[in-house]
Amino acid sequence: MRSNVVQIARRYGAGVAMLMLETEPHSCILRNQERPKYQRVSTNTIEKMANSLQPPDPKRFPWERNTRFIKVQPYPRRTDWNKVIDWKWLLTSWRHVPINIEKEEQNRVVQKAKGVEANEKSIAHQAEMKMRKCVGKYMYQMDKILTTKQVKNKKKELGTFSKKISQIRKNILRQLKRSSTQSRSISVNKEAEDSIAKLLTDYEDEIKRLIESYDAIERE
Repeated sequence: MRSNVVQIARRYGAGVAMLMLETEPHSCILRNQERPKYQRVSTNTIEKMANSLQPPDPKRFPWERNTRFIKVQPYPRRTDWNKVIDWKWLLTSWRHVPINIEKEEQNRVVQKAKGVEANEKSIAHQAEMKMRKCVGKYMYQMDKILTTKQVKNKKKELGTFSKKISQIRKNILRQLKRSSTQSRSISVNKEAEDSIAKLLTDYEDEIKRLIESYDAIERE
């Protein structure tokens, strides 16, 4: 809602100043009871508004940077507005024309997308390095099986096996890229290690099945 008002102000070259009055809902309810009956609102409305209120966040939203937060005295104490409000700042608010909200939102989306993309590349890279590191033990295992079975052209068979596990790695990484592009479900930090561990497990399971299938064929 505030962003709509700010955008209108920007469109007409007008400045925007925001005053956030911080007070307890209980004090609001008590002050509301002092109003003439025809000016009062229901207690339920006050509580509902208090729960749904989203205070300005200048760090997150640059168009709210021209905001001042004011502590309102709890009921029944009265706030001296001349002391708590910087009138000079408020009266010069016309100078503070807000930035283009739509452009800022577009920039935020672009930066977020770049962050996700960089993270996906990092996960894929780390996963590939771990996959490559575990290749040696499976090559050794396969070499041992071929030697035990006295397979002819062992070197050729090992070469074929190496190509197959390389293709398995490429397929898994390709699937990672395809799924993350569709869902963008991988978080930047927290789930990264779990994602890498799962990719490595899937890779090793595929290699083990390949070895088992080869061993079964040789036994037959």
